[in-house]
Amino acid sequence: MMKSSVETEMPGGPPPSPPPSLRLSKQTREQVATLKRRTGIRHMNVLCRWALCRSLLESAPPPAPATDTATEIEWAVFAGASGLLWWSLLLERSASSGDSLSASEADALLRGHVARGMSYLVGDPTIKDVSSLGRLALTSASDR
Repeated sequence: MMKSSVETEMPGGPPPSPPPSLRLSKQTREQVATLKRRTGIRHMNVLCRWALCRSLLESAPPPAPATDTATEIEWAVFAGASGLLWWSLLLERSASSGDSLSASEADALLRGHVARGMSYLVGDPTIKDVSSLGRLALTSASDR
């Protein structure tokens, strides 16, 4: 069985561990509030997971995240029971670009992906309710 680049030793040592929390900027927090109203999804961690997935679809790395922190979500709350999955997706994406990340770089990458994905979701006029998120996922999957 082949090992993914997350399971194998990365250049410079083992991969970084997830951060203790996901820090959201004021802009991202406001976008989460907008999406909560639009979709009816009550928990910001769920919307942040959608945002991470949406951003990971893009081939370019996300821009550097804003440095302000308006709110934090504990990693265990953001990731839930699938914490290893979310962290592995992020690290695998980074490893496929040939990057080796420090813990602070991995944290910034996570924040950048969530912020970019949230911007995409809030800017998408087709996202009007929870079922439109499902349609987005099915459309994105069929495009690949």
